[in-house]
Amino acid sequence: MGGSERLLPSVTRPSVADVMLPVLANHSHEFTPTPLRTRRDFLIALAATLLLSSGAHSAAQAAELPPYCSLDPNIDLTRFKARSSTGNNRMDKALISELKHILQVMQISPGFRIIDDLGGPNAFAIDRTLVRGTKGTVLFGINLLSEELVAKAGGYAIAGIAAHECSHVFQYQSPFGARLTRGARTAKPMELHADFLAGFYLGQKRGSDLHIETFAKSLYDKGDWNFNDPGHHGTPDERVNAMKRGFALARDKKSFSEAAENGAIYVLSL
Repeated sequence: MGGSERLLPSVTRPSVADVMLPVLANHSHEFTPTPLRTRRDFLIALAATLLLSSGAHSAAQAAELPPYCSLDPNIDLTRFKARSSTGNNRMDKALISELKHILQVMQISPGFRIIDDLGGPNAFAIDRTLVRGTKGTVLFGINLLSEELVAKAGGYAIAGIAAHECSHVFQYQSPFGARLTRGARTAKPMELHADFLAGFYLGQKRGSDLHIETFAKSLYDKGDWNFNDPGHHGTPDERVNAMKRGFALARDKKSFSEAAENGAIYVLSL
């Protein structure tokens, strides 16, 4: 990545300590990643920095990415330009640290990629393995990360989005995927369930009470009223309510498996 490229313009860019506070909620207030002691730890770190493909791709091609959390298993990811990092070493370390904690909670092991989402802010998960030794893949768009960081405490939104996408991997690899999609005309049950689990994850983090509204606003802005669209994610209020219910469940000291079950019952009752 060239030195002239930045995650955010310097004028609007908040301090990393500000935006990535949630990443450090369960660690020290320094950007020192947890030592990579196991092969899995190494793969997680490596997957965050590997290139998806080496060829050049146009902005027009990037625009073909579906909006948010595509569930299309056949999407051709080789068409899109990938990045070796976010362009910010501290951000890379913080993001890896956050992802490792999410995987510990959800007991999954997907690979991670950073891509150019030039068609608009985007992040999504697929039930395909792109990194050897992992299972499933989560992709983050560089524009999505930049957009979220503009907000004060935007790191909480990034942590929530990461947990949402990892929740999709959990769904794919558990009976919940079939349960939530059975008879569904849209992606809404899967999406609201992922919102619920993302809220549960944030509810376990120290200090997240102070910034939960940052993630709530992010979800609200991504809600839609396209009720007949197969990609319908839920209305803004439905997304926020699902997330906050998961958050409250974590405060009741429930386990992740209990959260997954409670979340499924809740979203299927809507």
